[in-house]
Amino acid sequence: MKTNMTYSTKEQAERMGTAEAAKLTRRGYPTTLLEVRPVRIEALALDGQSPSEMGYVKIASDRWEAVLS
Repeated sequence: MKTNMTYSTKEQAERMGTAEAAKLTRRGYPTTLLEVRPVRIEALALDGQSPSEMGYVKIASDRWEAVLS
């Protein structure tokens, strides 16, 4: 299963989405870039200096996703 790639800027998502669509089309799968949409990714990260202080902290990141069809 392929996961969607996310990018840090809208322009980068448009450029990479267009390139990926062109690559798939060359390989025989007619593909086009439908849209670029904002997504919010939440992940856990370790925080603390020593093992006894370490704990998980939820961090969020705003990214851009290229939607292909």
